Amino acid sequence: VKNILVDPDQTNEDGTIIVSKRTAVLRTNDGVWRRYGGTDFIYADGTSSPPDPLPPLSGSGGEDLNLIPAWCRSIGLVCCAFVIAFSALACVWTARNVKDPMVQASQPMFLFMLCVGTFVLGSSIIPLSMQEPVSQQGLDAACQIFPWLSTVGFVIIFSALFSKTNRVHQVFHASRRFSRVK
Repeated sequence: VKNILVDPDQTNEDGTIIVSKRTAVLRTNDGVWRRYGGTDFIYADGTSSPPDPLPPLSGSGGEDLNLIPAWCRSIGLVCCAFVIAFSALACVWTARNVKDPMVQASQPMFLFMLCVGTFVLGSSIIPLSMQEPVSQQGLDAACQIFPWLSTVGFVIIFSALFSKTNRVHQVFHASRRFSRVK
């Protein structure tokens, strides 16, 4: 290990010359620092006393896994279950009331697309809740499927909304010309 220090003997008026000095050696067989050449190792704070050791890491194996707390995962999964259940319930309600004039006016195909989109987008919370006790292969799959679920769900929802908006726009423009939209 080398210290890079400023040598006052080699400083001139143009600038400072930085000199590398060998001050300490680590013997690999016992892991103990030994002085070399009678000079102490100079640390970043300018002293020869070593800094305080780092606090021990928590978690298994001495590492901090930075896991999501159980209460937070529970809240997320409850919200996910609520979104999935509500989407399925709305889809069943739409299917049962497809002949209702209000559902007909809302166009059931768009309502089904919204239900499917919210179901897929809501299910993207499940892979986000995966963490360490699951195998590494399972965690990798969860990380890879999350963007797909969220993106596909988002696209389905907004394609239905934009299609419905376009349809309303066509109806209003056709009413100006007094023509029937097909």
